[in-house]
Amino acid sequence: MKSKDTQKVVLRMTDDARRSARKLANSLGVSKGTIGRIIHDDLHLHVYHATIQSNLKDEHKQGRISFAYWQDVNEHKGIRWKAKFPKRIMIWLAVSKNGRSIPIIFKPGETLTHENYIKIVLAPHALSEGRRLLDDDFIYQQDNTTPQA
Repeated sequence: MKSKDTQKVVLRMTDDARRSARKLANSLGVSKGTIGRIIHDDLHLHVYHATIQSNLKDEHKQGRISFAYWQDVNEHKGIRWKAKFPKRIMIWLAVSKNGRSIPIIFKPGETLTHENYIKIVLAPHALSEGRRLLDDDFIYQQDNTTPQA
């Protein structure tokens, strides 16, 4: 069976090399599996697919390279993404009718406890900024928001 069917397949493929295996099987009246075996085993041909690639310009290549530097491979050979900026940062700021205070920017991961709130924010900074913006005639009022960790 192989030799006769193989000859038929070769003849049909020379007529139309771009014909699919399914269409070739239908035109010869054999199964698609038989055509696949003949093409692969007897004729030693393999299927290929044309790959379409983007036409990358130099700025695209540079963008991909810079993006690649943002990735860091962990011990399991996976990808761990690194954020460009820290996800959380705490900032203290006072606002009045005369302007705003100089902000206090805490280190990433630093939480605001009542001790460092008094030591860092209230005593030195809020008092001096209040006097700078409103002279000595001001009342400090909080907005009752809870610190975000």
